[in-house]
Amino acid sequence: MSLNKIANQLYKTVFRGRLIVTAVTLLFVLYGVIYLWFYVPYGGPVFVWRPDSQLIIQSPETESSLQTGDIVLSIEGTAPRRMRPIYSLPLQEEYEFALQRGGETITVSVLVAAPLNAATVSHYLPATLLSLAGWLVGTIILLLARHDNRQAVATGLIFLLSAAVLIGIQASLEGTPGVWAAGHALVFIQAISWVYLGTIPRSRPLSPRVRNLFTSLYVAAAVLGLAAVYEVIVLFPKGTSFQELIDVSLYSLGFLLSALGLITCVLLIAVRLLRLPRGAYLRQQLAILLIFITVGTLPAMLLTILPRAIWDVTLLPFPAAIALMLFIPAGYLFVIYRNGFLGLDLFFSRVIYLVLLSLLVFVFYTGGLYLVQRWLQLPGSNVLAPATVIFFPTLLLTLYASEPVSRFVQQVIYGNVVLSQESLAELALTLSVRPEMTTLENMVTAVARILDIPQVLLALKDDSGKLFPVGDANAWPTVVPQSVAKLQKPLLRSRHEDSQQYGTLLAAFSWAELLIPVCIRQEFIGVLVLSRPGADGFFNARQVNFLTQAAGVLAVGSENITLFESTRKLSRQLLAVQEQERQKLSLQIHDEPLQRITYATSVIDQVVAEAAQKEGITAVLQKAATHLRTAASILREICAGLYPPSREQGIELAIREIANHFYDAYGLVAAVSIHNEVQSRVVDHELATAVCRILTEALHNIVKHAPNAQAKIMLSLTQEKLNLTVIDDGPGAGLNGQSVSELIRQHHLGIVGMHEWARLVDGVLHIEAGKPTGTAVRLTCPLPA
Repeated sequence: MSLNKIANQLYKTVFRGRLIVTAVTLLFVLYGVIYLWFYVPYGGPVFVWRPDSQLIIQSPETESSLQTGDIVLSIEGTAPRRMRPIYSLPLQEEYEFALQRGGETITVSVLVAAPLNAATVSHYLPATLLSLAGWLVGTIILLLARHDNRQAVATGLIFLLSAAVLIGIQASLEGTPGVWAAGHALVFIQAISWVYLGTIPRSRPLSPRVRNLFTSLYVAAAVLGLAAVYEVIVLFPKGTSFQELIDVSLYSLGFLLSALGLITCVLLIAVRLLRLPRGAYLRQQLAILLIFITVGTLPAMLLTILPRAIWDVTLLPFPAAIALMLFIPAGYLFVIYRNGFLGLDLFFSRVIYLVLLSLLVFVFYTGGLYLVQRWLQLPGSNVLAPATVIFFPTLLLTLYASEPVSRFVQQVIYGNVVLSQESLAELALTLSVRPEMTTLENMVTAVARILDIPQVLLALKDDSGKLFPVGDANAWPTVVPQSVAKLQKPLLRSRHEDSQQYGTLLAAFSWAELLIPVCIRQEFIGVLVLSRPGADGFFNARQVNFLTQAAGVLAVGSENITLFESTRKLSRQLLAVQEQERQKLSLQIHDEPLQRITYATSVIDQVVAEAAQKEGITAVLQKAATHLRTAASILREICAGLYPPSREQGIELAIREIANHFYDAYGLVAAVSIHNEVQSRVVDHELATAVCRILTEALHNIVKHAPNAQAKIMLSLTQEKLNLTVIDDGPGAGLNGQSVSELIRQHHLGIVGMHEWARLVDGVLHIEAGKPTGTAVRLTCPLPA
């Protein structure tokens, strides 16, 4: 069986038994903690093993007869052995020590019973807290991990191992039975695991060369671990160690390798960060990790360890420095699961902000307090005066630094993309100015461009309640699950991919990372579907919040568009009804009063001819006939205006008749050019009506705004479409590219009517600036097959 198959089988076993792994680790940690706090006396000397098999007094108590450097030969008659209890149980108040001091052997009685004190707490508390916190974070990471998230599983196991090793090291120094397995043997595995942790997170698997390198390192660590086991089982009971045999202390070597492993981890993260391009999601993740590691280690180094070593002053209390080290496992928890748990973004951004600001203020205050004391040459007990002097500058620093620290944290956590309320206000304003579907589509594209989202789709409900895509429908699935209408909050794939409730929905949108319901008055009207930002990114809490607000703006905009389109639809229906009424009225005038007038005129003409000898009567009848002819002519003009009879004779004749009418009525010279590729093609009545109405309104605008201009009317008929173009050489109207809503606001209702006539026959109307002057009106309509 190959190494890969063995590794895969081991991974499956560990994943299935992760609850057992976490439980066993917890029992091990609790065992070490309980032994430290309840089975090791709080008094007595401080020991050190030097060499690894020899127990030496390092720090005796003040009133004890013990001396530094005494070699412990036995306690209560039992020779001390490394990794075994130093004090026999049950605990006694005092023990008899056999010591070697110089060249002689002495026996002294040592009192070890003492109440719990600050020295004991400061000695045991750091290891206790860090091991329990490491176990907690490792358990959370491991239990939340999906089967395919091997990085999360590895990280969880590493922190569980670190918790066991940490408490094992501390407890084994006090002789806790059995904990040496972690504190002395597994410490070498932990050292390599720290190095491996420097490769997490990553966007692609490790190369075979790197995997082989880690395999070799783990094999070497296992060999050292087996050597440590041999030392504990065989050499320590004989009173010797590898340090005495080959001058190599496995205990010190384990410490050294662990420290080197942690340093290598940080260096790996830093190098990987510098090699990634700006804006890459992985670079942002690594930057967050470095911030967490820096917060966890740098204050302890600069404010606790170094001041204590150089000036014997501790600026940051040791418990606080240890507590800050919890940010290291917390940082890994954050970067691994932030893409599925958006609340982590909000929580950790605030925590990091508060910690950084607090550390800055603390360093300024304590450093200033120390300098003021030195400057005023005050005794250490007199701190009131320097504290008062430094208080107000510290307060000013807090107020001044709050905003820069907040911006820094926001940039690290969320990146450089600026998501402001002004952007949403601009979207809302654009949709209010141009409430049209094309505007809605452009706004969705603009939002995607802001967040570098390569693919986005907006779907809205139609009148029948079915969802239809706005814009490009290629990414729209053929079958949309009904569960999409039940969405009440944003749905993240990385959070709900394994969910039975949303599995079908996410499978339908296989390319999508985020689905946001579009609701108006808490009623679902659509969905906004978005792919991952960038090439390998994930959505953070601020982006999802921005997109949710943008979806609200789009919802209001779509509602306005629906109302606006309904109004336009009613307008088109009104135009059709008006046209029918015009036709009906024209026919009624022509068939009834006009026929009667014509008949009365002919009768009068006949009477005039018969009564030619009666001059008085003849003059009166001729005058009446003239009035009747004038009325008939006016009625014919009214009928022609309401419904030109030439329209029934074909669109070509109708266009020429309209051009002649404007020449006769207004003196407008309009050259007519008609190109008909299919002579047998007959334009239906509705389309002919729309073309005539649009042409009439265009010529009316020329007469009104450019009375001295000349016009060209060009009609083109093909098998598929009709094109009408009206061009004049006037000064121009300045209406280029204006939407219907803008035309309505500017009271260009005649042009709005032209657009509605075009929409009525599924046509498109464009009004453009002429070249070099004037205005061009272009109508394109499809012709039915």
